[in-house]
Amino acid sequence: MARGYAAACGLLLAIAAPVSAAAQKSGTGAICIAPFHPPRDNGPNMSQTTWPPSSESKFTFRIDGKLKATVAKGEMAVIPGVPADRKVLVEVRLDGKPYESFRLDLREEPEKRSCLWLYEGYWHWVNMGWGDEAKGCRCKSETPGP
Repeated sequence: MARGYAAACGLLLAIAAPVSAAAQKSGTGAICIAPFHPPRDNGPNMSQTTWPPSSESKFTFRIDGKLKATVAKGEMAVIPGVPADRKVLVEVRLDGKPYESFRLDLREEPEKRSCLWLYEGYWHWVNMGWGDEAKGCRCKSETPGP
């Protein structure tokens, strides 16, 4: 009898485990980071708080204090598993120095996905929507989401 009970419990746990994983994923979304490029000319910097990257620069992105991505010129990154049930704190560093931080709420985004694009001249990372390929947001649609 005990052996049958243990087997039944094991079967229930095996069935419930995928459901639990799926339930966790439904509360998450993803952020795509579009490739950035240094300025083409020495035009005026329109921001008083940020500055343009150089061709050797690297941006790092932290979500709620945890390092999630590092990108260099022309690189793109996807950050899966971003909480989508609340606002998250996005902290950006450029070449190791604090650059900017902002709150992002994936509850307000279609399919709980967002794309960040570096707005040239103003030098701020801007949320442009997931599928805006004109801004370099080419993250695949099968990236984890709801």
